Amino acid sequence: EELTTALRDYVGRETPLYFAGRLTEHYKNISQTTGGGPEIYLKREDLSHCGSHKINNALGQAMIARRLGCKRVVAATGA
Repeated sequence: EELTTALRDYVGRETPLYFAGRLTEHYKNISQTTGGGPEIYLKREDLSHCGSHKINNALGQAMIARRLGCKRVVAATGA
């Protein structure tokens, strides 16, 4: 619950779904012989502040460190 609240308040969750109309149409045209094709939706993680995986990881690790009683967190981004 704490992580969900932090993701909503600091990251901008939940990010919207976007119907990819042209991509859907492309695959429906390719798949006409097999009965249609998929409707394609994209999850807009690019709208999250700082990107998605970095901020998710940082918030989760900070909450774990706090629960363990750590006063400092040293992080390596790999960048």
